[in-house]
Amino acid sequence: MSQEGSHQASDASGDDHGTSSPAVVQGAPSPRGSSNHGCFVTAGADASGDKPQHLQELDASDEKVEEELYGDLSSFLPHVSEKARKVKIVKEAIRYIRYLECTAAQIENDLKQERALAQQAGGDPGASSSSAPPQGPPEQQQIPQQPKKQQQPAAAPPRRIVFRTFSATNVMVNMCNDDANITVCVPRRRDALTIVLSVLENHPIDVVTVQIASDEARTMFNVFTHVNPEAIQQLGGEAPASEDIYQLVLSEIAAGLSN
Repeated sequence: MSQEGSHQASDASGDDHGTSSPAVVQGAPSPRGSSNHGCFVTAGADASGDKPQHLQELDASDEKVEEELYGDLSSFLPHVSEKARKVKIVKEAIRYIRYLECTAAQIENDLKQERALAQQAGGDPGASSSSAPPQGPPEQQQIPQQPKKQQQPAAAPPRRIVFRTFSATNVMVNMCNDDANITVCVPRRRDALTIVLSVLENHPIDVVTVQIASDEARTMFNVFTHVNPEAIQQLGGEAPASEDIYQLVLSEIAAGLSN
């Protein structure tokens, strides 16, 4: 009886060990095949793997700011459509910045030349610091001395820098004194550049450079020009101002492209 009882007690103990389930540790991965995946879900994210709500709102805010920045950038480019692609807006902005850098360098060079001419026209630097002549006999002191050199006229003031912007349908002119950049953007047509150059040929304007860009829908080109003073003198009469010449050119180009 004692042996049978011990065997039964041993069997009962073995059954208890066989039927007991292993303890699940909080936060540890579940055994393979188990459906308990909750311990791997991070706080704030759902089981589908979508971004948390605050990250989605942050992305939406960044996109809104980006759209506003591109809108502000396109507002500085009148020849670019508001519905243009972002790549197009960036390309045109870079091109326009390079043009402004070129214009600034040209203005700075003109200023240096004007200052050098003003210094050369200022006269002999030693004339302003003349010393008193030595005293001679009384007879010589009573005789007025004639100036050795005539006083040179005062140097002319440097020319004032004038920057103007004119615009019409599909045409914009950025003028700085006698120089100007004429920007034209029209639906693609073969005679657009011919019309512009024909108008410029009828005025005392020299064409310096021409940049052309086109695609399947439209054509755009920048024409850098300079008013020729010698050609204005050949016309005779009162010389028109550069601003008046470029305003007339703008109206003629806009009229020619509208036909």
